Amino acid sequence: MTYPFKGLDPAVTLDRQRSNSRIWDVNRDGVAQYGLYPDWIEDLRKIAGDGIVEDLSHGAENYVEMWERADGVAAQHCVPARRRMTAAGLGAMRLGVTHVALLRAAGQPAARPDRTWTYCGAGRGRRAGKVRTVLTPGGRLALVASTTAGHSIKRVGRGARASRLPRTRRLTKSLRTAPAGHDARFVFAVHGGRVTATAVAAKSAAHSRQTLRRYLRMAGVR
Repeated sequence: MTYPFKGLDPAVTLDRQRSNSRIWDVNRDGVAQYGLYPDWIEDLRKIAGDGIVEDLSHGAENYVEMWERADGVAAQHCVPARRRMTAAGLGAMRLGVTHVALLRAAGQPAARPDRTWTYCGAGRGRRAGKVRTVLTPGGRLALVASTTAGHSIKRVGRGARASRLPRTRRLTKSLRTAPAGHDARFVFAVHGGRVTATAVAAKSAAHSRQTLRRYLRMAGVR
């Protein structure tokens, strides 16, 4: 294994560790102390390739997913294509529920960095998409957004002409909103004259324009 090397974060460069006059080298010392784990992982990458490092980096998530499934949580699956968004949410994804209730109702997400959980949206070819749910800091579902063609609002979904939109207000140049009841808001993303994403936000995410835009950015809707 050669020094210096890039860590799991490519922006970080690591060299041999120094403790007073002692210089540690994994080639000579092995994993003699916990601080040499990054060196050991780089050594594995040199021997077995990037795949083994990818597996290691997902180890904690895989462990959590194993125990979730053992506790009855469904494994990853795609949200069915024909699901209309309502003021209550999208299918089993009900606005206002806790993250635990969302997990049990919708199953394990494909990814869940920070407060954004991503699911796949079922569909054939280009009709397939992504469904992203955003949680409040307290862990309740505040916004559901989808780029799946079948996840429509008032029969308007991804791919529809902007001229078919119900009466809306502009949030930004590309985002338009409509009331959804109980202070919730429907959101349409429009680019090139067509709808590219739909979303529904609870009061906690839609109580101000600034807050709604922040939640939409977290869901990747712009």
